[in-house]
Amino acid sequence: MGTIKKKEITPIMAAFGLAVFEGQNFEHGLGHLLWIIDEELKKEGRKPLNDDIDKIRITSGQLFRRVKKVEVLSDKEIEVIQRGIDDRNYLVHHYWKNENMLATATPDGRKKILEDLDDRRENCRQARRLVGKLIDAYLVKYGTSISALSSPFVEQWINDEQTFNDKLH
Repeated sequence: MGTIKKKEITPIMAAFGLAVFEGQNFEHGLGHLLWIIDEELKKEGRKPLNDDIDKIRITSGQLFRRVKKVEVLSDKEIEVIQRGIDDRNYLVHHYWKNENMLATATPDGRKKILEDLDDRRENCRQARRLVGKLIDAYLVKYGTSISALSSPFVEQWINDEQTFNDKLH
């Protein structure tokens, strides 16, 4: 009988964590975009789309449907965001069910899981970046950007000595 070794499972858990983190950042980006859109609508004297956003739980799909009421997106952009939503939801709600859990039992299965997680992370990243561009289009009116707002945090970052597999970054 085999033994589950930390060195074999750690890369999978790290990849899973990174994929979920990217998915959550994407989802939060959709929420921030809607908040900014509402602020712009209020300035124009128009009714906000999202009066209830802080009062009820809204899914990623619902957030995206609201974005599409205001933003004109190409078919490709819609596809990128929808793929990000689908992957984020699958990662958060269904990833560790039967097939994927069983796949971790073999080296080939673990390799496939790592590849799948990397693909899903990248899909969420692409969706997050697209939403970030939409947010930046609003922020430019205020003389700022996501990069400018996040740079104080990045400047405070203290690196550690541990190195990670480049594929996870």
